[in-house]
Amino acid sequence: MKTWLYAAASAVLMSQGAVAQTTDADNGSEKKIQAGLALGSGLLLTNFETNTIANKGLGGFFGLGFGSNINFSNNIGMYTGLEFHFESFGYKPNNKDFYYDFNDKNIYLNRDDSADAQGNMRLMERRQSTVAANIPLMLLFRTNMIGYFRYFGKFGLRNSFLLRQRVNDIGYVNAAPAQTKLEGMRARNDMFFLRSAGGVAAGAEWNFAASTSLSLELGYYYGFTPLFWGNGKSDRNGSSLYEMQVNPDNTITKTYRSFKANQGVFELKAVLLF
Repeated sequence: MKTWLYAAASAVLMSQGAVAQTTDADNGSEKKIQAGLALGSGLLLTNFETNTIANKGLGGFFGLGFGSNINFSNNIGMYTGLEFHFESFGYKPNNKDFYYDFNDKNIYLNRDDSADAQGNMRLMERRQSTVAANIPLMLLFRTNMIGYFRYFGKFGLRNSFLLRQRVNDIGYVNAAPAQTKLEGMRARNDMFFLRSAGGVAAGAEWNFAASTSLSLELGYYYGFTPLFWGNGKSDRNGSSLYEMQVNPDNTITKTYRSFKANQGVFELKAVLLF
């Protein structure tokens, strides 16, 4: 009788141990790599370090791609991936008149090919739209599972590579009395091709099915690289906007201007991890 009771107790303990081990594996806490779909949206805070250009409200973006947790242990890892951001922000001249030369959809940079221009635009406001590829490199610190949840914090870098840029402008073409809207204009190399930002994020991960989890986080990233080519230097290749001065002999002097600016980002992101 004692032998039978001992065997039954041993079987129960072994069964409980197997269940606990299976649960840890199934909820993803022992997985070395978790990867899945990433979706994000947020606000762009553009900071111009000049009084001649002003923001026209907050910018915004929508992002999608994939993200991955590379787990060094249950509590420490790294987040990376590839995310595409579709961004839009606006600005306008402030206490200065700025012009650019254009031909069809092309905005000329500095003096290149300006003799072929169809006309010039006196800019009143601009909406800049970009598509960028983002590669985050974030250290990840997280708690152990508490029920179906665990909580985490991240800090690190996000590098953004410019893939496309377009502008929608409102202003006066060839000194016409009525405002004109030019849409889908291309200002080649107007913006700097690389943006790097340092940031922090915090959130929670919900293990809702087997080894599948959903993480939700809120982060802030501060850009420390220039937003525009030239970075505030005057009369530089890469600038498209210029100040125009009529000389006493009726000739025109164009002084091209670039703008020193960077960008902060608030982002709400969801990542479905497998």
